[in-house]
Amino acid sequence: MSASSGARPGLQRVLVEFAQTLEEFRVPELVASGEVVGVNVVYNQAEADLVSSRVPEKMTPFMNIYVPSEADVIEIGKRSVLVKGFWQVLAEAKTYPQLEAAINTIPETIMEPFYGSTFSFKVHAFGKHYTQEFQRELLHKTSNMPLWDRSTVNLKNPTFKFALLENVGIANAARNVEEAPNYIYLARKICSASRHLVDKYSLKKRVYLGTTSMAAELSLIIANLAHAGPNSLVYDPFVGTGSLPVACANFGAHCLGADISPPVLRGTVPGKNPVANMAQYGLQHLLVDLITCDNSLPPMLQRPFLDAIICDPPYGVRAGAKKIGKKNTDESTEKPVRPGDSTHVPQCIAYSVPDVLRDLLELAAKTLVINGRLTYWLPTTYNFVREDLPKHPSLVLVSTSLQPLTVKWGRCLIVMEKIKDYIPLPKTTPGEASPFSNFAKIVMEDVYRRDDGDLGQRDMAELHRQQEAHRASKQERRQAKRQEITRLKKTLPHSACTAINATTPSSPQSQSNEQQHNNP
Repeated sequence: MSASSGARPGLQRVLVEFAQTLEEFRVPELVASGEVVGVNVVYNQAEADLVSSRVPEKMTPFMNIYVPSEADVIEIGKRSVLVKGFWQVLAEAKTYPQLEAAINTIPETIMEPFYGSTFSFKVHAFGKHYTQEFQRELLHKTSNMPLWDRSTVNLKNPTFKFALLENVGIANAARNVEEAPNYIYLARKICSASRHLVDKYSLKKRVYLGTTSMAAELSLIIANLAHAGPNSLVYDPFVGTGSLPVACANFGAHCLGADISPPVLRGTVPGKNPVANMAQYGLQHLLVDLITCDNSLPPMLQRPFLDAIICDPPYGVRAGAKKIGKKNTDESTEKPVRPGDSTHVPQCIAYSVPDVLRDLLELAAKTLVINGRLTYWLPTTYNFVREDLPKHPSLVLVSTSLQPLTVKWGRCLIVMEKIKDYIPLPKTTPGEASPFSNFAKIVMEDVYRRDDGDLGQRDMAELHRQQEAHRASKQERRQAKRQEITRLKKTLPHSACTAINATTPSSPQSQSNEQQHNNP
């Protein structure tokens, strides 16, 4: 990956048209797709900032890149899911009169390969929808192109596809800007990208789902950022229903998964489990194994053998994190485990956020090969900076991409790469705050709705006890209300009791009894 202020000798300019989603993920995913296929994508950093912006006045789906050849672009398109298409720019201008003049300056050597073939011509406008009649008027502005006279139009199956690409902009969409877009490109389509994979792996079609199953588009993006590809071994320590391994296997990677919950890996219904998800797409041969284990006590050898680690760790936002441990420290009341008892399920305790992060980075530093990647999700506020993120002496931060979820917080996709052999984390002295604890306080404060205290020392078990106490209190209030209604029924006249029954929701059991009484 390289950032440049302009074109470089020996490189071909290509215009990238991105899909209208996940702006901050666009450039990292495009660059990572190029790195996997061995293509160094050169781009202008100012343009990259614009396509990554969510500000309406700056938003644009177009960015120029520079690559060695069109064949390299086609290889990138086989992986990228955030790109709609790659285009060869023939002419460009700010107004249509300027564009007509630019068309007359197109070298004949560029247009000659298109003569004598079939072609289609369309109008793509970002920020504006044009009627068919107006699109035809715009196409007439390109009538000075010799292409119209020397080739044949075929809209169904053309050899070449041409288009007018207008950058109107979101901020200008409400105004009448049909005659004055921000910029206009006359371009030939080189190839499409792999947006069709988003529909192919949609969760709506998935055999086995859970509450935290990752969306297909995000899973494929993670697979690209992790450099998942043929002959690579990818590990998901919080595999769940297996959404991330499915995406990595699509690109030919061998996948290994682990989870602390046996029911999640087995599935609650026969034939519905992570293995069934892989088999649904004919990818089961790329699934190495699924392991029931605790991420704080990984069973694999602590040596470099993994090409990538991908995961969506449970931080307690939707699903609480757990690890193996004793809830009751009084060993006198603990029941002994019978030798050979395969039904024994070990006790689990809360897995704090600092411990999750420390164990994850330590696992990556020990088991990743050099240049191997760690890609994981992290819930954050919008005020965090890259310097606040957890660090490891063996890993370097590659990119961060934020997905907004609410007005207060979102989740960030962190990509790290191993650059050194394993270096142990510095040990903290008693009473000294862990850097992972400080991170949890700075970055994740609003996620847990806390305004004070050290969130790094936050006890998840205490949060669960508070939740249970809230539920119990709510149940007590309901029971007290029912008792009050019963008391009123005994003291009020029959007509008033009838009114109370009409306005009081009955329990499922009472409704069932009433149905049996009415329908003997």
